[in-house]
Amino acid sequence: HCNIHHNTGAGLLSVATGFTYVLGNLIHHNSSQGVSFTGGHPIIVLINNTIDCNISAASCGSSAVDGVNIASGLTPFPHSVILNNIFSNNGRDGFRKVTAGGISPVLLMNYNDYFGNVGTSQTNMVAGANDKALNPGYANAVSGDYSIGTNLQALGIPGLFPAGLTTGYTDMGAVQRQSENFFHVFP
Repeated sequence: HCNIHHNTGAGLLSVATGFTYVLGNLIHHNSSQGVSFTGGHPIIVLINNTIDCNISAASCGSSAVDGVNIASGLTPFPHSVILNNIFSNNGRDGFRKVTAGGISPVLLMNYNDYFGNVGTSQTNMVAGANDKALNPGYANAVSGDYSIGTNLQALGIPGLFPAGLTTGYTDMGAVQRQSENFFHVFP
């Protein structure tokens, strides 16, 4: 639940084997990868994050910097979960696994939005059936307001949430709406 920005390297760096939890963060404007996995064989749990404009230049644009990067030779364990994230406006790819292969069929990667990344949405990863490529419509990203527009509201993973007795959908990204009859997942 952090606002991770303007670092001279990666926003988050993981060199460990085992679980790496990245939940509900704004990760933006870092001069290297938003999230970088460089060692071990991670079990990645990446849920409800907004990963925007990680680039190596002064403004969003083309560079060899990804929203999430899994270094060459690393293979995520099959229990990894990547859900409800927004990967937008990064210098290369939204989500990049440098080495092809090694993806287990039980890796869950779904309900993510990929928009405006200079390269591709994903490299060497399998797209989810419910992934989107929609403009998040941030209220004012330049000022740090990553509230999303209506085009991504309620497009996240469905579920029965504690705030109500009916099935609903979360928003994609770290910033959830705070309106009546809507379960607010992250602050």
